Amino acid sequence: MRSSNLVTIGLLCVALGACDRAALDRDSMIEGAKNAVRERMRDPTSVEFRSVVVGGNPDSGAVCGEVNGRNGFGGYHGYVRFVATVSYRNVFPVIEPEAGDDTLSNLWAKDCPKS
Repeated sequence: MRSSNLVTIGLLCVALGACDRAALDRDSMIEGAKNAVRERMRDPTSVEFRSVVVGGNPDSGAVCGEVNGRNGFGGYHGYVRFVATVSYRNVFPVIEPEAGDDTLSNLWAKDCPKS
């Protein structure tokens, strides 16, 4: 499924006539990030998002938000934060429980809008 993100982002770049992050509009960045996060979840069809925004640091190419999905027992586990760095060729999502250290907190502090 990762290749589908690359194809989607690649086609957007070709259609816009440029292949850098600046060529991707906010909606395309958010959709690419959501697709990448869905791929990392146990049940991609059950995923719910909220508070999804393009990061406050324009140079980061980050999409920040919260995601909820079903756990192994079929119940929702509760919303957790995610940061997905979007570039021309790739989307790199970091989801809160996966990080296990200060990785997500550091990315969130650096790249996400302050509330």
